[in-house]
Amino acid sequence: MYNPIKLEINSDVLTTLCAYIDFDVPQRQEKTTRSYISLLRHVALKLSKKEISNRGSEKPIKIKLEYFEAFCLEKTLYALLYVNKDRDMQNIFDQLNQKTA
Repeated sequence: MYNPIKLEINSDVLTTLCAYIDFDVPQRQEKTTRSYISLLRHVALKLSKKEISNRGSEKPIKIKLEYFEAFCLEKTLYALLYVNKDRDMQNIFDQLNQKTA
């Protein structure tokens, strides 16, 4: 299998990332969209737990994501960055893109 994807993010950027991927989705969706949203919620929960346990930390926070979690987060950030340009989120996207290649 694939090795976990490791990211180092500071506390403020992780807080922004959690807010960035926490959005409302319509109730009616296709089966593939429901699966994707379910996976994204799993990733959001994992990141939120990390964010809460490291709130206010000065040191970079180390996050391990399985390949499928990193891939889901990368695709979500790609879509969100198309609409809203954010340098910190672009840096996370770039890290994910490089490590999942």
